[in-house]
Amino acid sequence: MKSGETGKVSLRKPWLQDAPSALQERLMLALAEAGAPISSADLGKRVQLSTSAVKGYGAWLLKKEFVGQHRRSVRRVVGGRTCALPEVFWNLQPKGIEYLSCKKTAGVSEQTAV
Repeated sequence: MKSGETGKVSLRKPWLQDAPSALQERLMLALAEAGAPISSADLGKRVQLSTSAVKGYGAWLLKKEFVGQHRRSVRRVVGGRTCALPEVFWNLQPKGIEYLSCKKTAGVSEQTAV
């Protein structure tokens, strides 16, 4: 992908893309449907990806400020004892909400034009 071209997604250099991929849009839609911050594991279940894949695809969204991320200690039972383990939670930022609303209105106008 040349630096002057826009709208194309480079699989070899995903950080050069200027818009979210279809999979990243699915991640944002899942966050919008949740309405509250959700963990990487829960987000992965909703879009049928592994937790590490969610973190990988979410990294670009985080860098471009479509989504937000924060760590929180969550109590879990491990080996018969409870302990606080850190978990990453994702939420949709205003830029992501705006992108999804523009995408939705563009999809409605395309359907009515056909």
